[in-house]
Amino acid sequence: MKTPNSDGSELSVNNKRELDGVLEIEPHLLDQIVVVENGIQEPVNYNNWYAGLAVTDCTSGFTVRDRYNVSLRYTTTAGHCNNSNISPLPPAGVIHDYYEVDFSVHNVPNGHVLRNWARDNTAGGTTPFYRVITSYTFYPNTNDFVCKYGKTTGYTCGNITSTSATSGGHTQLLRIQPTTYWGACPGDSGGPVYNGSTAIGLIQGGPDQYCNQPGSIFYATKLQGVYNYGYVVAIQ
Repeated sequence: MKTPNSDGSELSVNNKRELDGVLEIEPHLLDQIVVVENGIQEPVNYNNWYAGLAVTDCTSGFTVRDRYNVSLRYTTTAGHCNNSNISPLPPAGVIHDYYEVDFSVHNVPNGHVLRNWARDNTAGGTTPFYRVITSYTFYPNTNDFVCKYGKTTGYTCGNITSTSATSGGHTQLLRIQPTTYWGACPGDSGGPVYNGSTAIGLIQGGPDQYCNQPGSIFYATKLQGVYNYGYVVAIQ
């Protein structure tokens, strides 16, 4: 198989699985690339998968990699999401829903490529409606300004009011006070929390019956907990 680019250069690969690996490293090849196979040119139609996309019950979280094998990459959501009702994600290979963590790890859906992106509401430029995640922190501070994206309430922002909060049996969570109307409502769980291009955490939940009230707090799993269980946010 040969894949000629718009400048006439060609990349030869043996099969589409190899091409997928190349695209993980050079995602911008997607824009102009075509596949020549058996003398027929066909476009490569890959869908991107990243944080902030809707799954049936929840929202997708950051792309992560295995701490001990950097070639293994996964997507995430909240561990308390119904593992049999999270289409298009396949069932989780790993679920952690206790103490300081609430996350699950999933293979990428068929036909998708994992990206280190997170959805937002910013249009224009080279990344409309998503931002590229280039760093992460295990130790956010009280009063830090953060934003989040969930499939129910969308993009909202606020300030961290505690870095060791407890909610629903979980401990060591971030508690976030919105400065905009929405907190987090059912369906937002698992979505990304970030500050600029820095990953902060995964939405854990909030007071469901008051979630759409002004200033309603919500909680997030810290990335330190995710790291403790073997995963780190992918930043490239």
